[in-house]
Amino acid sequence: KLKALLDGSEGGKNHRHGGDDDRQVAARLRGVRALHTQLRFFGNTNVRAVASVGGSLVSCTHLGDLLPVFMVLDATLVARSKHHGERRIPIADWVNPDTGRPTLEPTEVLVAIHVPWTTVDDYVEVRKQGRRRVDTTSLTVTAFRVTIEPPGDALAPRSMRVKRLVSCIGGLGKPGLRARAIEALCVGMEWRREPLLNTAIDLFRSELAAMQNDRLPEWLRQYQRALVLGSFFKFFLA
Repeated sequence: KLKALLDGSEGGKNHRHGGDDDRQVAARLRGVRALHTQLRFFGNTNVRAVASVGGSLVSCTHLGDLLPVFMVLDATLVARSKHHGERRIPIADWVNPDTGRPTLEPTEVLVAIHVPWTTVDDYVEVRKQGRRRVDTTSLTVTAFRVTIEPPGDALAPRSMRVKRLVSCIGGLGKPGLRARAIEALCVGMEWRREPLLNTAIDLFRSELAAMQNDRLPEWLRQYQRALVLGSFFKFFLA
C-alpha cells in the first residue's frame, strides 16, 4: 500500500485532493516515503514475512527501527479493549518515561495507526545505521522533521525560519528518545545557516552523551554520537 501511494497506482490516489498540484502531492507523501525507506531495511526476508508494524511498536525496544519514524510523523495509535472500548494514544505518550514500556493497559491491544499527511512546509528524513546494509541490529536510528514558517506573502521570497523541529533517536538507551534541547534551540532560527548548525552540533553532542547507555564501551558510544551528528548534518544540508 505504501508503494501504491508513492507510485500513484490505482488504490494509491486518495492522497490527491481537488486542486492539488504535483508539488503539493509530493510534499504530502514525504512522511510515507520516509516510512517506506525505513521498511526496506527492517530485518531480513524471513523476519518481514512474520513481523508486523504493531509488533515492532508494542515490543518498544530501544533498537526498534519504526518508533522514531512514527514519532516524527506525529502518529496516533488506536488501542482497543473488550471492556473499555477504543482509546487513541498520541505517539508522544506511547512510551512510559519511567519504565520504557508502552502505555497499554493489560487488556488492550493495538489495532490501528493513523499517520497524518505532511505539508509543503515539512521536511522529513530517516536513517538507519548498522554493521551491515541489511539484516542487522541498529547502531542508531535517526528521524528528523523540520517545519518551516510559511511565507506571509505568496510573492515574497521564502525564508527558512524554523517553526518546529522534531528529532528522535533510537539505539542509544531507552526507546522514544528525543533531543528536546535541540528542538527548542532551533525554533525561530534560520535553517541552512551556519549559526544554527554550529550551535546545534555542540549542544547535540552533549545531549546525546546524556542519552546513551553507560554499559556500552566508550569507543562505541563515541561512534554512535558520530553517526547521529553525521545524520543531522546530512539532514541540514538536504
